[in-house]
Amino acid sequence: MTMTTTFLNKRSDYKKAYEIIQTLRPSLSWEAFHDYLSRHPSYQLLALKEDGVVVSVSGVELLESLAWGKHAWVHELVTAEHARSNGHGERLLRAIHQHAENHGCTEVILSSGLQREDAHRFYERLGYHASSYVFRHTL
Repeated sequence: MTMTTTFLNKRSDYKKAYEIIQTLRPSLSWEAFHDYLSRHPSYQLLALKEDGVVVSVSGVELLESLAWGKHAWVHELVTAEHARSNGHGERLLRAIHQHAENHGCTEVILSSGLQREDAHRFYERLGYHASSYVFRHTL
């Protein structure tokens, strides 16, 4: 079995990434996803492929802020249901860490829904810690 990480740049790969991301964001339509990709060139899709097939995907953006300096923001990190618990998420996060370091980032930051307790344990096991709450107000 061959495992590779790669940034996606083909529509056919975007479709597979969408199918996986949709398990995390079920209300996201293909049209909205594709439109977002075309309007946000700084948002990149990093995928873990198993024998050439996308099994895990992350939306990553390199940003800079007053609070965190230059950092990588992980928008999504999700593995196809059939491929979970095989270390794919950890491999993908390690690739994100390397990408961030290569671009001068000092941190990798993500937000995770309060209800996602299994994900929180996963992130904590990998050295992440909760540093703040994210508040939102729907308009």
